[in-house]
Amino acid sequence: MDDKKFFSGRNDALVLNPFSWSLRRREMFERCPREYFCHYYGAVGGAFLKIGSSQAELLHLLRSTIPLAEYVKRLLYSTMRELFVTGALEPGNFRNMLEERFFNEYRDMLLGKPEHDHKIPLILEMTQKGFSPQSLKENVLAVLRKEAELLEEYALKQLLEVSAEKRLELPFPLKICWSELDTYCTVIAAWLDAGHFNALCTGNPSEENSALLNFYALNQLGCDPGKVTIWYLENGRAYQAPRLLSFSGAFRRIRSDVDKMLRLESRSGGTDTAFFPQNFNNCTHCRFRIYCTQE
Repeated sequence: MDDKKFFSGRNDALVLNPFSWSLRRREMFERCPREYFCHYYGAVGGAFLKIGSSQAELLHLLRSTIPLAEYVKRLLYSTMRELFVTGALEPGNFRNMLEERFFNEYRDMLLGKPEHDHKIPLILEMTQKGFSPQSLKENVLAVLRKEAELLEEYALKQLLEVSAEKRLELPFPLKICWSELDTYCTVIAAWLDAGHFNALCTGNPSEENSALLNFYALNQLGCDPGKVTIWYLENGRAYQAPRLLSFSGAFRRIRSDVDKMLRLESRSGGTDTAFFPQNFNNCTHCRFRIYCTQE
């Protein structure tokens, strides 16, 4: 397979795939350069079926696959966000909403719709040997119900106690332009309370995300760093992330990431996989395993 034929040239790849920074991008880059290539470069143009190469189409489809645990989190976070921004004061039929969304999406997955529309999610376990539709359905529902019960009891209840006039509807994910660089943070809910900015984020506490959100609050909302609180979820509860006394270290690390990534992009043209070695320790659960085993 000639990987260099994904695009007609270097500019095609880079124009369709403008560079940005996110914690997810860093984690992928460090986990496996080949996974990083497949996600950010190899899959470019693959959303346009019958237009790009068959390799790009395959990689774009695999890019849209989601491990069961991550799929459940996305369902939970998007539904929490919807309740929050629409002004709901009670969880209401939170669990019923989650299950109905899952049933509709799972039906589309089983009908093969993700293959023709890559915006439709596909659970990674459905692409693996021994996949059982009924067993996977039961597994998803078990995890979904357990997580939903915890959130209803703790974090979701706390969120919906925020009065509607204090709630902010931020883009999901939130783009923050820092030093002429587009960066992204995924914020489930945000609110202003007496000039104090609060943001509940996905993932684990991150000094980089905290620094970026403090930068956003200062520039867009006029909130001083001392009036910014970043929250994260753990076992259904919302916890405050540690406050940063200085943001310089976090911003230096972001700049270091960008320098390494752009240097590799420049050397490889975004098309030459020789510059993106495969970390075989992570292959078992990788979305792109099918592609890599074909090489």
